[in-house]
Amino acid sequence: MFRCPFCGKITLTFSGLIVHVKTHLKDGRCPICLKEVRDLKRHTYAKAKQGGKAHRILYGLLNRGSNGYIGDLMRECRYEAYRACEVK
Repeated sequence: MFRCPFCGKITLTFSGLIVHVKTHLKDGRCPICLKEVRDLKRHTYAKAKQGGKAHRILYGLLNRGSNGYIGDLMRECRYEAYRACEVK
């Protein structure tokens, strides 16, 4: 089971959590730093590269990779998101 880092809702699967998290992202603002952004994926990628843990987790939840490619940063962030949201 996985807990939403924004509202605490519990989902049975990690993919269910990914779908749920997108409901928090409708207003054009980053839910972590509250900055208004046009492209949240690009914003979280830039912040994840800088090492911000919360942004790394959000980047791991938002991105799946294009054409099946998962880069090292995306793989690391996906793992961090999985571990951070997992209910033990």
